[in-house]
Amino acid sequence: MPTPVVVLAVLAVSVVAVAMIDLTRHDTRVLPNWAWGLIILVAFPFARSSNTSAER
Repeated sequence: MPTPVVVLAVLAVSVVAVAMIDLTRHDTRVLPNWAWGLIILVAFPFARSSNTSAER
């Protein structure tokens, strides 16, 4: 049976993968696709860590 940490890691990678796939399938207006990809990669872990620290 997988540990909860492994399940959460797989879920996190899946969310980022879906966001990247969605980014490649649609045109962007404000920023180029590479900039949105960088924002997705940087913002996702930061948002989770800030959410965890706000709960304490």
